[in-house]
Amino acid sequence: MKRIYIAFILMVLFNTLLGVEFLYAQKNNSSNEGISLEKAIQLIEDKYKVSFSYSSDLIKLNKPIKLTLQNKSLNEALDQLATQAKIDYKINGKQIILIPLKKTVNDNFYIHGYIRDISTKEALPNILVYCAQTKTAVYTNAYGYYSLPVIDLLDTVELQAHIVGYKTNRKKVEVSGDVLLNWDLESSIQIEDIII
Repeated sequence: MKRIYIAFILMVLFNTLLGVEFLYAQKNNSSNEGISLEKAIQLIEDKYKVSFSYSSDLIKLNKPIKLTLQNKSLNEALDQLATQAKIDYKINGKQIILIPLKKTVNDNFYIHGYIRDISTKEALPNILVYCAQTKTAVYTNAYGYYSLPVIDLLDTVELQAHIVGYKTNRKKVEVSGDVLLNWDLESSIQIEDIII
């Protein structure tokens, strides 16, 4: 009976140790796919006992990150973070300062598409498409096509399409890459039937 009791206790201890090891492995998951930059920062803070400083106005915290921390040094983890989030960092003791990269022309996303008349579905040339946040504008070409560059730092922009004779149309657009946005504009001129 004593042997059964000892065997039972050893099995419980063994299973407990396996459970603790499993929980530790889950907590320090080697591959965190599709987590937000904010969550990745928290994981790095917990694992390496550092703290981060950044401006949430300049750093996109909801950007998806694939982070692997197992067998990685702090610098390797930060390099993964910086590459995927398109940021830079400086280490000052136990403080990590996140800095947005300087933007170049190649860092733009494009919102593009066709603008047509809602009734006739004809292409509308010379429509002004304006972005208030970047204060940039483009005109549609002869086929009603436009392509407006928007810098990568912006999460959401508001666009406005306008030309005399059509109602001004405004749309909010989430920017996480190139966006195809086709518009149908409604005429503001009402022509009534004339009976003779």
